Amino acid sequence: MSSFVTPPYSPITNRFVDGSSIAPSISPISHASSFSSTDSRQDRWSHVFDLAFKSVVHITTNVHVNFDTHTGGQTTATGFVVDAENGIILSNRYVMTCAPATHRVRFENTESVRLMPWYYDPVFDFAFFKYNPKDLQTATPEAIRLVPDKAIEGLEIRVISCDAAAAGTSGGSSGAPVLDIEGDAVALNVGGISKTQQSLFLPLHRIFKTLDTLRQGSMPMRGTLQAMFQFEPNEFLVKAGLPLKDIYIMYPAFATNKGMLRVDSIVPDSPVAGKLMVGDFVVAINSQPVLDFESLLDV
Repeated sequence: MSSFVTPPYSPITNRFVDGSSIAPSISPISHASSFSSTDSRQDRWSHVFDLAFKSVVHITTNVHVNFDTHTGGQTTATGFVVDAENGIILSNRYVMTCAPATHRVRFENTESVRLMPWYYDPVFDFAFFKYNPKDLQTATPEAIRLVPDKAIEGLEIRVISCDAAAAGTSGGSSGAPVLDIEGDAVALNVGGISKTQQSLFLPLHRIFKTLDTLRQGSMPMRGTLQAMFQFEPNEFLVKAGLPLKDIYIMYPAFATNKGMLRVDSIVPDSPVAGKLMVGDFVVAINSQPVLDFESLLDV
């Protein structure tokens, strides 16, 4: 079950005219339009680093007593500002913890203020914190825009943690933004594999929609079908003998899709028990095409 903690100052209301956007069309930290075609990639990355460091923060969590699976003590992680006007910071779910704890955030200029839990996701590893912008004396963070659809194969990225900027990750970089060369966040760093350069990134689609909902003063709707799904590529679908041409005629969106969701397991007596079987391929729900996990969550 999700947690929603009202901060000790004025709650956020929907400040957008049409409610369709949660950020400016140009990332505040990128100023991509200021670059000419002759600027080197190194210069552009340097500019992104300089601006991002103002918005990437160091989060300290003090767990006061042992609770559940949490041990008392102090931990550190990274987060980044996604709304400077209202003081909203994005980080990982585990940073918030379910134990009695207090949090502080330190900005690039070493200024430190109190951080309050605001929302954590019950399934995915992300959480939102809030600080009071009026508490800042000299720090001037700017929001890093969330652009989920920019995350494509082959994109050049950098992980900007509170103490480093690199293509890989290191200890303390959990919760760091994964930025493209225009300074937009395309994913959230959630961890890495020890003794390797491999990192685990969380897509921003669900984060983006959750933040938009929270800004409008509503609670994100969540639920479960109590079933597990596996995304299978088109090669698998062909071998399975699916009538892809017929599916493409009924749901043209699948013609450019890279695969389909297959039912991997079902909990007995779940909402889909008797309606789905292990091995079924999900084409649509309530006449809405289900192209991937994100569209399944939307339905």
